[in-house]
Amino acid sequence: KPHFITLFACILAFNCLGSGVLWLSYACVNKRCHGLPFKASIFFVDQCSDLLYTIFPFYVIIADDYNQDASFSVLLAQLNTTSFLAFISAFLPLSILCVKSLLIIRSSSKELRNDYYKKWKQLQQQAVMTTTTSPLTLQKSTGMFDGDGGKTFTPRRLFKKKTISKHGWIEDTRDVKMKRVKQCALGAISVLYIVYGIVVLSLVIHHLQYNEAYCDSVDEHNFIGDDGVLMSNITLSSEQRQLLQEHPELFYWHKCLYKVYPFALRNNKESPCQCRVAVIDDWRELATTPQQRSAQFNVTQHDMLGGMLTHWYML
Repeated sequence: KPHFITLFACILAFNCLGSGVLWLSYACVNKRCHGLPFKASIFFVDQCSDLLYTIFPFYVIIADDYNQDASFSVLLAQLNTTSFLAFISAFLPLSILCVKSLLIIRSSSKELRNDYYKKWKQLQQQAVMTTTTSPLTLQKSTGMFDGDGGKTFTPRRLFKKKTISKHGWIEDTRDVKMKRVKQCALGAISVLYIVYGIVVLSLVIHHLQYNEAYCDSVDEHNFIGDDGVLMSNITLSSEQRQLLQEHPELFYWHKCLYKVYPFALRNNKESPCQCRVAVIDDWRELATTPQQRSAQFNVTQHDMLGGMLTHWYML
C-alpha cells in the first residue's frame, strides 16, 4: 500500500541522512567528532536502521487491514522469497553489521580497559614512591606539581585528567595538502549520501501523489454532483478521453479497496494503476446509467470489466 512504501522510504532516508551527516561532521570538524563518540553514533544509526529494516516486513503484514483475522503463524507464512539475489541482499548486510558490532564492542572494551589500567598503574607507582621519596619530589615525579609554584593535584584529580586521543584517519596525516584531499573526498561522498536520501524520499512521495491523482482523474465520483446525480456541464479533456479509451476500468477506480502504484512497468502499455482487491456486487451501484456512460464517456460495462481482467494483473 502507498503508506507502507512511504514509511520504507522514510527509513531509507533516515539511514542515508544519519550516516551522511555523521561522516560529513567527521570530515569537517574532525577534532570534535572522532573516536568513541563518533563510533557510537555510527553504530546507533546503523543499528536503528537495520532494526527498522527487519521489523518493517512484520509491520506490513500485521498492519494490513486484510490480515486482521489471521493468526500470527499465517502472517509469518506470507514472508517468503523465491529470489536468491533478494536473500543475499538482505542477509549479507546484516552479517557484515553483526561482525562490525562485535568489533566495535571489542575495541571499546579494550580502550576503556587500557585507559583505566594506565590510571591505576600511575596510582600504584605513586603509592610505592610515597614510602621512599619526599612529598615534594613525589609530586614533581608523578606530574602532580608543575615545579613553578603551580597547584598540586590530588589522586582523585588524576582520574579526571584528560587523556590525549588521536583524531583519527584525517588528523594522522601531517601533510596539510593530503589532509585537505582526505577531507574533500570524504565530504563529497557524505554529501552524495545525504542528497541520495533526500532524493529517494522526494521521488517516492512525488511518484505516489502523481499516480494517485492520475488514476483518480477519470473516476466516476469526479463527475457526480453533491445531489448524487451526473453533472450536466461535463467537459472531458483530451488526456482524460485518451485515458478512458486505454483504461476504461479507471472509471470504477473508487471501488478498488487495495490500490497499488508500481514503480516499474513491464511495458509502455501497462497501467500504472493496479488493484489487488476490487468489490463489484452490482453494477447498479454506479451513479451513472449505461446510457450516460456510453454517451458522455464512451465507456460500457463490458469495457470496464474487460479492462479490469486485462490490466489489473495483481487481482
